[in-house]
Amino acid sequence: LLQQFCECTVAMPTWFCARELFDRVGGFSEAGPGTPEDLDFFYRHLRLGGSLGKVPEPLVMYRYHEHQQSRGVSSHAIWALRVAAMEQTLLH
Repeated sequence: LLQQFCECTVAMPTWFCARELFDRVGGFSEAGPGTPEDLDFFYRHLRLGGSLGKVPEPLVMYRYHEHQQSRGVSSHAIWALRVAAMEQTLLH
């Protein structure tokens, strides 16, 4: 349960889901730049009873570049979302 709140979560480009699941979760946040929309999606998926599985072989190669959107997400925004998810999961 607590592993979902660790510093290193699953990087969004490395997970896949069916369109039906994506629609059930409600898609990604449209709040704009600086929003950790992948982490928000991940927590909403888990709150709806979702789970994760691991594929044993590599399917994608992920790389960073200076213009990617995730570089604009502050650690404060990420931790605010983590704390809110933790409060909702553990205190309610």
